[in-house]
Amino acid sequence: MAIREATSEALEQYLKVLSEMLPGGFESAVRQLGIRKPGQKLPKSIKQGKKKECFKNALLLAEARGWTYCEGFAHAIIPTHHAWVLDDKGNVVDPTWDEPEKCFYAGILFDTDKAIDLCNESGLYGLFYTKTFLPFIKDFEKLKTLMKT
Repeated sequence: MAIREATSEALEQYLKVLSEMLPGGFESAVRQLGIRKPGQKLPKSIKQGKKKECFKNALLLAEARGWTYCEGFAHAIIPTHHAWVLDDKGNVVDPTWDEPEKCFYAGILFDTDKAIDLCNESGLYGLFYTKTFLPFIKDFEKLKTLMKT
């Protein structure tokens, strides 16, 4: 089995198990509403951001380029809460991790302006684990209003 296929399957299994343990949680939202994509090398035109600042790196890149902010889970060695962007061709652009081409991504595509508003409201980068975002995760129909259409 290819490494990418194993990574994809491991991430799906992670989302499945946690969705069953915590119905209606973040993992359930990603499993039901999210996209799945393989990573790719960081384009040479994109400067790599600071390590451990994926939410900030992704949101600022999405805003600067007019791309789509994505938040969910990525898998390299273990599934991790993570953020990245989709470029205008639908490719994963991960400005934080080394070797994103070896990773697999599952996450929700957010309207970048709405994500920025929520981050400004909470005072934090990242959406899933903030009080501001909690009402949206408890109501998937409400969550859909934040998603890129």
